[in-house]
Amino acid sequence: MHVNLQSLTLHLRGDPINKYIEVMSNKDLKTERTIAVKIKVIQPFLDKFNNKVRYEPGDELEFESERAADVVERDLAEYILPIG
Repeated sequence: MHVNLQSLTLHLRGDPINKYIEVMSNKDLKTERTIAVKIKVIQPFLDKFNNKVRYEPGDELEFESERAADVVERDLAEYILPIG
């Protein structure tokens, strides 16, 4: 199948479907899906964003996956199964 992209682009310019595609593309760029992971604190530590918040051993928290991985790698917490 051969498609002439230049003529297709000229045909879509100003077409409502083109505007819809632009809006959906921008919407998709702004929408980021974060995966929450549950962890259990094993060593006390202060919150990364608010140093007045202190997490104590036994506290169960829900962090985004990157933040949870950082805390687990530093042996401050462990994952609660199942990891989703």
